[in-house]
Amino acid sequence: AEPDFITIDGRGGATGSSPYFLREATTIPTVYALYRARKYLDAVRSDISLVITGGLRVSADVAKALAMGADAVAVASAALIAAACQQYRI
Repeated sequence: AEPDFITIDGRGGATGSSPYFLREATTIPTVYALYRARKYLDAVRSDISLVITGGLRVSADVAKALAMGADAVAVASAALIAAACQQYRI
């Protein structure tokens, strides 16, 4: 059996409260991750849906992600801010 969807959480999302090393040294840009994942899923002819999140701030970012092959876009930071998150950006 295979999953119904895969979510890729790229660089740029969240609150900034994670350690610097994790934010800067262990991630890749969201758009690059999306490109690689879509290319792979298309190559293996998979019908797994691809959900992308992380660093998408404005409507143009969402449109770009969908145009590049994302089946859906998740936005978490807006919900965190609405819930009174302090957004500790370092």
